[in-house]
Amino acid sequence: LQLNNRYGDEIKSLLKKEGLHEDFYFLCIAESGLQPVISPANAGGYWQFLAGTAKEYGLVVDEEIDERYNIEKSTRAAAAYFKKAYAEFGTWTMAAASFNIGMSNVRYRMKIQSQNNYYDTQFPEETARYLFRALAFKLLLSDPSLYGYYIGGEDLFKPLEYNEVTISGTVENWSAVAAKYNTNFKILKIYNQWIRSNKMENRLRRSYVLRVPKEGFREK
Repeated sequence: LQLNNRYGDEIKSLLKKEGLHEDFYFLCIAESGLQPVISPANAGGYWQFLAGTAKEYGLVVDEEIDERYNIEKSTRAAAAYFKKAYAEFGTWTMAAASFNIGMSNVRYRMKIQSQNNYYDTQFPEETARYLFRALAFKLLLSDPSLYGYYIGGEDLFKPLEYNEVTISGTVENWSAVAAKYNTNFKILKIYNQWIRSNKMENRLRRSYVLRVPKEGFREK
């Protein structure tokens, strides 16, 4: 509930820009609870991508940078996945199921069961209740008080206010970069969970968009 207030509008907006219904947002909640976590199976980030799948959809995953923890890039990658799965399976429900269990697994079950309907296909328990969990989150967030949750505005996490700057070279120490923008490494990490080290070698000279706190922003 608290993190929904911080990230919900951004993720829904990104999904709509990618041509998807904003209800896919509730799959993100089902996956990670909007937390930058890693699962026992090593799926990571807000959308819980495995490293190999993340790279397949254009995300950088290494010891220093892990874009599974980048809200914008991981959401765009998830949208690309859903659209590809829909093109193959023909329904958004099957596309969503494949996000939980994998395209090859859905493909196999559709073949051996002669099914193309999510609700009539035998899935493992987690996948069978996957969409219903997402629906439950949608109902809960639509009216928390109806389900016994009473959270005042002061308890909600506010959306992060930030400016964006582009980093394209080597970073010897992120703390020095943070100081340049009138903040510290701890705060910089909160705004940029994809930073996974105190430095960035960036041999390929990729460009990264860094979010820095708007309050007190300065550039020396």
